[in-house]
Parts: sequence; structure tokens; C-alpha cells
Amino acid sequence: MSTPFAVKVVQNDVLTLRTIDGSAQVILDQTVGLSNFYIQILTDAFNKGIRIKNDPASFVEIEGGDAQINLSNGNLAENASQLFMLGSSIVTQNMLTVNNSITVDPANAVYNQLDTTGAPGINVISRINIVPAVGGTRINSIVVEPPDPNPDGREIWFQNTGSDGLIFTNLSGAGTAGGLILTPGHLDYVVLPGGGVSIMFDRTVTADGLWLIRARV
Repeated sequence: MSTPFAVKVVQNDVLTLRTIDGSAQVILDQTVGLSNFYIQILTDAFNKGIRIKNDPASFVEIEGGDAQINLSNGNLAENASQLFMLGSSIVTQNMLTVNNSITVDPANAVYNQLDTTGAPGINVISRINIVPAVGGTRINSIVVEPPDPNPDGREIWFQNTGSDGLIFTNLSGAGTAGGLILTPGHLDYVVLPGGGVSIMFDRTVTADGLWLIRARV
């Protein structure tokens, strides 16, 4: 059975709370009579932040109802290899800026499988600037992080920043199953110099999934 302890102001370099009953839980409850319904963790030093840190192999979980982040005077930044949003609700945002990109210069003439060997960082970025080889560069399949399957819904923007064509082959026999590309009209899709194209991986269209060209026909 839990036992209340006296309210104190503790000032020290480190304050450690430990449970002694084996429950491995620290429960915060609001004091009766508070004018709001929040449990608060505050710092009154404006040059000091609040950090929640855990084992890199474990999750930090927020459970319950809605969650809200109010940053009227600041920005929200994330630094992760991948960011997942799971659920059935609609994601609404005011602005999206994708600034994590790579450049492949010069590209090979042919990529039967474009992956982290030919494009280091393709597993964690959304923009690729490609300078095609002389005579053009052909991509027959894309596997962002072999040997893992491509993530459903993954989007990548390819920009041709060179002087030759960038060619995406339709359902190439030389490509890797699970990384093949379905092009408009089932014809090779050519991105001319200065042009770009967005592709998205869809695991629902075939058993292995396909990259879909998202561009005007």
C-alpha cells in the first residue's frame, strides 16, 4: 500500500526517485484544490531544458487520450533515423520542409538495384539529387535498406541535376523483386535534365510491392 510523504522543496544537482516495493513506478497525482487539471514538470531556469532519457533499445511511451505540444515561441525538431506515425486519423500540418538530402555525383550508368551502396543515406532521406552518367543513368529497382523490404508508403524525390537523362525502367527483369518500378503507360520513364519526379512504395499493389511514379502523364 502506498504511503504519502511530506511535501518538500529539494534543491540539489540530481534528484533521484526510486520505488522500494518492486513496482518500478513513480506516480504523480495532482493536489486537491489546483486551479487546473495538469500534472506539471517545470523548470524556472530559462537556459536549462528538461530531458527524458532512456535505454536506446527501449521506448518512451505516452498513453491515454490526446497529446498536445504547445510551442508558441519555439520549434519542434526531431532527430531520428525514421519517424513513424501509426493510426487511422488524418495528419494535418501547416508546412513541410524536407532538408535531409544526398547527392549522387557522378551516378553509374546502370543501377540494377539502387541502395545504400550506390546512394549512401537513401535509407534515411527523402531527396536525392542525381548527376547522371554520360549518356544517361538507368535505375531498374530501388531497395532503400537491403535486405529489409521497402517500407510501405515511403516517398523519395529524385532530381536530375546533370546534363543527361535519368531513366526509371518499368518492371525491369534485371531489378530486384520488392523494389521494381511501375511507370505511367508501362514505358521507361525519363527525367530530363533539370526535371524531377516523386516516387512512392506501395506494398498493396503486388505481393512484393512496387514503386509508383507520382508525376503527370
